[in-house]
Amino acid sequence: MSHSLSAPQNRAAGEGSAPRHAVETNGAQGGSATDERRAPVREFSSRFSGNKVGFGKLVKSEFIKITSLRSTYWLLGIAFALTVGFAALFTIAVNSTVDSVKNPPEGMPPGMGSTMDAAREVAMHLPIVGAFFSILVFGAWAVTTIAGEYGTGMIRSTMTAAPKRWPALLAKLLVTLLVAAVVAFLAFLASYGLGQVMTPSEVHFGLGDGNVMRSILMTVLYVVLVVLMGFGLGLLTRNAAGGIVTIVGILFALPLISGIFGGMVDWVGDAARFLPSNLGQTMGAVTDAAAPNTGAESAGSNTPTPIKWNEAALWLALESGVIWLLGMITAQKRDV
Repeated sequence: MSHSLSAPQNRAAGEGSAPRHAVETNGAQGGSATDERRAPVREFSSRFSGNKVGFGKLVKSEFIKITSLRSTYWLLGIAFALTVGFAALFTIAVNSTVDSVKNPPEGMPPGMGSTMDAAREVAMHLPIVGAFFSILVFGAWAVTTIAGEYGTGMIRSTMTAAPKRWPALLAKLLVTLLVAAVVAFLAFLASYGLGQVMTPSEVHFGLGDGNVMRSILMTVLYVVLVVLMGFGLGLLTRNAAGGIVTIVGILFALPLISGIFGGMVDWVGDAARFLPSNLGQTMGAVTDAAAPNTGAESAGSNTPTPIKWNEAALWLALESGVIWLLGMITAQKRDV
């Protein structure tokens, strides 16, 4: 009896275990099917992933950034207006000289007054006379182009796109120099045209007369080198206010101080001839005789030997280049 009861139980157990085995098998098969469906992973690649940020793209980016800033238009507009405005004021002196030549004061001996050639020589400085006032604005603008980017934190995005740093800084410098050169050259041409309109025909001159074009181009170079100096100061200070105060001190305060103490201390007067503002006057002089002197003394005389316009350009390039190079080294080593 017990044997007959155990058989059905065994069959029931067998029948009950079969479905569990089937479920486990089906579950295993279902898992492998799911794995097979998940196996092919679709990879995504951006169409920009292979594009590298080259120097040309950096230059384009910096041009967009500089031309999108209001400060660029304000400061360069002020520099342009100062250049042309002081040229207009200078025409008063030219016209006064011409009047004194035409109508010499009574009782003046012949040959003692100004001549028309001297008046014309004075008029030849009209295109660039305003540059020695607007140069402060050009220098301040150069400082803000880089120091302002540090102040806003935008420099971090720039350095992320160009981790080597120096290509991005070179691109910004190139755009800054080109924009300054174009604005300065246009301002000098406008000053020349204004001078031809506001002065008598006796002192009119062409751009090819004498050293007029050389004077204009060398003054453009003077602006470019001061902008290079301002860019370097912006890298060193990373603060727009500090950089502007520094370059104003170099271009404006130091010549005043040297003028006060130059007559008291010989070496101060000699060193003052190598200040950027004095070198700029030498570069832009229409006649070499109008250029400031260096500290080198001529043989048998206490009068310093005059410095030439091309030597002045080399000295200013050296001074500006050193400041810019120090700024680049600092930018490479310091955190942004």
